[in-house]
Amino acid sequence: MQEARTRAGWLGAAALYTLGNVVVAVAVGAVVGAAGGAILGPLAGKARLAVPAVVYTLVGLFALAYALVEFGWLRLPVPGLHADVPLFVHKLGFYPRSFLLGAVVGGGFTVGCPFPTYHVILGWIAATGSLLMGALVLGAYGVGRAFPVFLVGAALFAGAQPQAITRWLRDRAAVVHLVNGLGLTLLASFLIAYWGLLLTLRVLVR
Repeated sequence: MQEARTRAGWLGAAALYTLGNVVVAVAVGAVVGAAGGAILGPLAGKARLAVPAVVYTLVGLFALAYALVEFGWLRLPVPGLHADVPLFVHKLGFYPRSFLLGAVVGGGFTVGCPFPTYHVILGWIAATGSLLMGALVLGAYGVGRAFPVFLVGAALFAGAQPQAITRWLRDRAAVVHLVNGLGLTLLASFLIAYWGLLLTLRVLVR
């Protein structure tokens, strides 16, 4: 935020962040389209759901545990990120960092997205057997995934003050804990019921 105020502006940074997302998505889409029918089998098989089912069930249990923390019924350490940012990232300029961040996020959500609807998109791209169609479809997906950055940036640069939001939350700590607890409980219920139970039963029954 501070650097964007003193340079060409946040729109340039957001555009480069979007470009980073899109570049990775286009590359993945092109590969899937070029591969064609060779990857339709793995996309349609049962194995593709096994890892997401385990991972998202564990995430659901984790969310449920921290819901109990928010309600004051359980005490757990608050997780944090302790890894150092690589030195070469520190040396990058403002705009290259924006592009790199978009590429990293794009890689994570384009290569590792576990949701069945995304697998349907990949399956459709593979069925077309078109490198160009794959690049266009997942390129559009990358643009859509980056769009919330523009909304948040617009709100901040329109005058929203993060410090004021922080103070408002701190003054209403009890309400915040309640809302967090309820939200985490709903999230945990969905993840455990959908990924841990429903999809596991569907895989076993087939």
